[in-house]
Amino acid sequence: NKPVFLEIGCGKGSFVVNMAMKYPDIEFVAMECDKDVLVMAMEKADENKLQNVRFICDFAQNLPEMFDENEISRIYINFSDPWPRKKQAKNRLTFSKYLNIYKTILQSDGIVCQKTDNRLLFDYSIESFTENGWVLDNVTFDLHNTDNYGGGATFASGVDVITEYENRFMELGQPIHRLEAKFGLV
Repeated sequence: NKPVFLEIGCGKGSFVVNMAMKYPDIEFVAMECDKDVLVMAMEKADENKLQNVRFICDFAQNLPEMFDENEISRIYINFSDPWPRKKQAKNRLTFSKYLNIYKTILQSDGIVCQKTDNRLLFDYSIESFTENGWVLDNVTFDLHNTDNYGGGATFASGVDVITEYENRFMELGQPIHRLEAKFGLV
């Protein structure tokens, strides 16, 4: 009966663990394809005695095998691999095949939240979401240096929960790019 939020590529788990602590009435699922890294995330959740986080070791293309249609309320894509070469675009988590998967498993009012330090990936993502019928909201090219950002950000948007990569890039003075996307809502 609780909403289910999914993080794709949870890394060492700081984001999902902090979100789960902050929002105990939401069920979180954290997906990571690297088993060793996933174990670190699971250990963090266990250390904090969290009961509202589940972990999956798998790849995003297999999401339809794990979730029913309209099961997920929110998807977080934080600092995913940018796959920088043009011929690698099909591997990006905002490539059209993935956006079609998200459409299927997301509820009709579901949201995809993306954070990245990679401007080329962010520009690509904006284009990909738009070309595939998604409507963007709360777009920023410098999340932590934008006055009053978040006034329009959705509930449990993750704006105020910092990932490991985000912290590292902020220390280097790099801007963090962020967006929210909904399918077909105007």
